[in-house]
Amino acid sequence: MIVGDGVAAAALGHRYEARPHAELAPKQAGKHRWVATGAWVLSDEAVSGADDPDTMKFLDNENLMYLGIGCWDCERPLEAITKDSTCPAPGE
Repeated sequence: MIVGDGVAAAALGHRYEARPHAELAPKQAGKHRWVATGAWVLSDEAVSGADDPDTMKFLDNENLMYLGIGCWDCERPLEAITKDSTCPAPGE
């Protein structure tokens, strides 16, 4: 769940594949590996192709509602991580 600054969002249980897509190796301690999660305001047209992995997904700045950055491995948000720190462990 994402909460903050008037925003509360939770995963809906749906995952729409995009091609090509990136995958990270299993979680590991050491260097932080950064990921971003976002929420966009979508038009009916954008939603109509969501279930087709071959349809381009246009997620631009004009429609960006929320962006969160954090470490994939320790699952902490960017603001809770000290600069140049070592990632403690998966999920800790």
